[in-house]
Amino acid sequence: MKSTSISSSPSNSSSTKAQRILKGIRSRRDTLLQEYPDLASQVQEIKSRIANNLQKSVEKAVSSLKSKGCHVTLAKDTREAQEQILKILAGHQSVAMSKNSVFTEIALREYLKSKNVEVLDTDLGERVAGTKVDAHPWIASINTPIPNKEWVAQIKDEIKQQAAQMQYGITGAEAIVEENGTLALLESEGNVRFTSNLPYNHIVVAGIDKIVPSLEDALTVCRATSVYGMGKDVLKYISFISGPSRTADIEFRMVQGMHGPKEVYVILLDNGRLAAAENQQWDLLKCLHCGGCLVDCPQYLGEGLERGYYYTGKKAQVLAAFLEGSKQVDAADCGDCSLCNKTALQAYKFSFAHFREVLMQFEKITKPHRTYQEVLKQINKLIIGGKLRPGDRLMGEREMAVELGVSRTTLREALRTMEFLGWVEIIPGDGTFIRNAQLNEVISPLALALSAEPTKLEEL
Repeated sequence: MKSTSISSSPSNSSSTKAQRILKGIRSRRDTLLQEYPDLASQVQEIKSRIANNLQKSVEKAVSSLKSKGCHVTLAKDTREAQEQILKILAGHQSVAMSKNSVFTEIALREYLKSKNVEVLDTDLGERVAGTKVDAHPWIASINTPIPNKEWVAQIKDEIKQQAAQMQYGITGAEAIVEENGTLALLESEGNVRFTSNLPYNHIVVAGIDKIVPSLEDALTVCRATSVYGMGKDVLKYISFISGPSRTADIEFRMVQGMHGPKEVYVILLDNGRLAAAENQQWDLLKCLHCGGCLVDCPQYLGEGLERGYYYTGKKAQVLAAFLEGSKQVDAADCGDCSLCNKTALQAYKFSFAHFREVLMQFEKITKPHRTYQEVLKQINKLIIGGKLRPGDRLMGEREMAVELGVSRTTLREALRTMEFLGWVEIIPGDGTFIRNAQLNEVISPLALALSAEPTKLEEL
């Protein structure tokens, strides 16, 4: 089995192609958002509900998936996910695999090849551009010329014929419905559909952040991914999978595998997500991996195309916060244009990375009394000095308390005081954000009195 690809390093012409594609996405996205003005807030609400109760949502999803006949495994990290997939393959030396960002996260292709498993890439873009650099979460060939339509049609037909001979196909999932165990697969080409449908065994790998409450929510997430990531109302194909293929058309007896896979294996990937939820790093769990933040990112046309979109700007900072294998970043890796925050799906998505840098400037609090006042003083200093800016999201309570060396009770007292003073806004389910307050509000006499005198907020 041979894979045809045309590898190409980024050049002026390929960069021009990428610019043209991104410009088209930007234009279509802005038009569609006039039709769906509430789309971002709807997704925000969906993802917040799951992030706030992630452990329970995982348990419900596992139960629902099993009730549909799926084999379900919860992988705590990259190694467990890789080993579980190899175990499912049971010695088979070839597998069909679609494109998905989770495969980059767990380095699945590299791992399988190291175990002498031949991977049939079913994504046309990856066939054109190769798989050395993951240039875009959806458009693998964003910076690679495509020969002609006839060539594309020929390659697609070859892929389909080869996939039909496979015993195993691996895909990701755009959403996993908690209430009924339905898997939603989103795509533009149709290759994900036949990767999941033609082989006898379908392996699904998805982060637990892909869980959504209902089928309606899954459709909303698919639309948001399409609009923000690709400038499309909805991508061409959405497949809904509810367990192994089965039919009772033959003599009214239930038969599996007639029109699709006989077995469906679902690997739910944790890889730091449960810890992120526990530490109230909810923004990290709301990223759809749609590529919307790349559309306006100045860094992407250089660094992203050359090294992969995972290494671009604030996207890399968010991923490095909890995904194993992402490169560790510093503030110099990203500019301060904030275009991603203005145009990406969830405006506070990247503020956490900025605060992570600021947090390193905190000092451990050692005074035995009135420690909540010391927290106020440090936050006050960071706001006045411009280190914390309007819209920045504060670290989760647990991690922030550890960094400051105070109890969570003390920290909560400080947060309540800051909210009363107008320094921050506490949004249930989302976190605590720096408000757009005037400087004189931050250093008001009341604020100074609270930070210096032993009067409690409740006594005012």
